[in-house]
Amino acid sequence: MRCCSGQQPEGRALALEHIKRKKIHEKELERLSIQKLNVFQSEQTLHALRFNSIVVHSQEHGAAAIEHEIQRSGGIDGTERVLDKMQDAMDDARDLLEVGTRKMGDAADMDDAELLEELEQLELLDELTSTEGAAARAPAKDGASTDAVRPVPAPVPTTNPMAARERAKRAEEERNLAELAALQRSMLVMETPMPMPQMAACC
Repeated sequence: MRCCSGQQPEGRALALEHIKRKKIHEKELERLSIQKLNVFQSEQTLHALRFNSIVVHSQEHGAAAIEHEIQRSGGIDGTERVLDKMQDAMDDARDLLEVGTRKMGDAADMDDAELLEELEQLELLDELTSTEGAAARAPAKDGASTDAVRPVPAPVPTTNPMAARERAKRAEEERNLAELAALQRSMLVMETPMPMPQMAACC
């Protein structure tokens, strides 16, 4: 019994030592876990900073390229000046084309309404003449003499003013096209280079 009682304090001391070592290992494990988490967070922060640096660098280059292109185009004021010049050029071109289509000479003094009225009168006169001629050439019936046959006046045909205007407009367009073609042919003749005179032979 004494032997057993003498060994009991040694066993308790060994157990306490193991418990202390266990506590120390647990604290060390906890410390290492915290350090591992800190290293992971630092690595993630470093990756995020590097990616942010790449993005900022790319944006800086993009901004510089955009500013360079804006300076090449003269900026907003330069672009507005170019557009204003283009608008002025378009207005001048429209005015020039309108001037080129202006009537000149005797054609400028002619009134289209009077010409259309004259054309309608000529068409009406032509229809009346053709109708009276046909009635005069018709043979007499029942042996009656042709002298006794008096032509029955034909009803005055009603002309369509719109159709007459369309015909007059079409005729005017055809005349304008013919004059334009003649003008182009004369310009081609004028643009044909003259033959160079032969150089005199040297004596």
